[in-house]
Amino acid sequence: MKRRPWLIFVFLFSTGLIQAQDEFFDLPEDTAGELAPQTLDFSGELAAELRAYLYDFPESSLEFVSSANLELRAESEHSEAIIRLKAELSDQGAEPVTWEDLVEDAVVRYFFAAGFLEAGYTTVEWGKGDGMHAADPVNPLDQSEGFGGDTADLKIPVPLVRTAFYTGANSLLEFVYAPLFVPMVTADQGRWVPYEIPDTITVITDERPEMSLAHFQGGIRYTFTAGPADLGFQYYCGYMHDPGFVYLSATEMELVYTRYQLFAGEAAVAAGPFTFRCEAGFKLTEDIEGDDPSLYNSRAVYLAGFDVSVPGTKFYILCQASGDYTSGTDGLPADDIDVMTGYGYPARMHNIAVSVEHPFFHDKMNIRISGLYMPEANGYYISPEMTYDLADNLQLGITGGFYGGEEKDYSLPAFWEDNDYLQVGLKASF
Repeated sequence: MKRRPWLIFVFLFSTGLIQAQDEFFDLPEDTAGELAPQTLDFSGELAAELRAYLYDFPESSLEFVSSANLELRAESEHSEAIIRLKAELSDQGAEPVTWEDLVEDAVVRYFFAAGFLEAGYTTVEWGKGDGMHAADPVNPLDQSEGFGGDTADLKIPVPLVRTAFYTGANSLLEFVYAPLFVPMVTADQGRWVPYEIPDTITVITDERPEMSLAHFQGGIRYTFTAGPADLGFQYYCGYMHDPGFVYLSATEMELVYTRYQLFAGEAAVAAGPFTFRCEAGFKLTEDIEGDDPSLYNSRAVYLAGFDVSVPGTKFYILCQASGDYTSGTDGLPADDIDVMTGYGYPARMHNIAVSVEHPFFHDKMNIRISGLYMPEANGYYISPEMTYDLADNLQLGITGGFYGGEEKDYSLPAFWEDNDYLQVGLKASF
């Protein structure tokens, strides 16, 4: 019974926003009927998961989570409104629930002859990588429960406005404006805390860039096709989602965020069963001189990789490597944020990701094994996964997560080595 107010709200939100576009775009009266919802669909899923951690921790080594997701989509000839709601219940104890915990996506799109305009609370994906990126600047990531799946699953929605124009048969010009800054999310307590902070230190986390022209966040992206290649260029001006920090006193530490500009290119080239992927760019930060230990220095970023479906089989392989090289790190003090988050001189950090998968039993079962290796940190993450379709709308899933590596400063896989887990779950869709 408690869910009914949400359903009523979703219906009014979706249909009301679509009809309100008539006034916003000042369309002629004879088109008003075209904006009224012609279809109204809803779908969702219910899931229950039991996770067993292999090593003890102050909280229980068994965690049960039930969740519900609901999507409502209202469409007319020229527009659509989508809202996705989510709710989770864990036996690990309840925490205060905010609207961000309940709303996963809420966006309205209006389509016109030359493109589309959208506004809402949502995510955007830039770049050509598959599951990881070097140039995808708009949304922060949620790492409050480890690395998890690909970056699309970890993205945090943000308020944004996006418009796109079809500039040719195979080209698109996008503009994005993100009025509010949202940082990455990490756990502040429990087994998934990324680093230990002494209890005597108070961390001030609310000093974020405010919405203003001086703190403008937005970008432009142009993508096009040339023969077998999908190419693109992008520019973005905003703030890095990863914080630096500065000590205000012996007991207070303030998180600060580095303003930067990203200049990047991207490419995906199909060659037979192979698809080659590439992203390369340069992040020009406000710490041009490299003398502010709380801010990140400028850095070059890249991604390169390929995927292939082995001919004659359903065997799929994906290999990608990403990394960055930070400039001006010679001679920096040990407490500089670039030294603390990078290795060597110049400071650098690389990730090598490999995944393989194959379906069985007429595609009812799928087995996937993925892994991440961080050479400088000498750490790794391995995740085996099996899904089986018990029925058309019912799926069984078994997943594992295993972390490890050499004990090095700021090596997350090594720090999380006691967080290995096995998980089993059921998911029903409707």
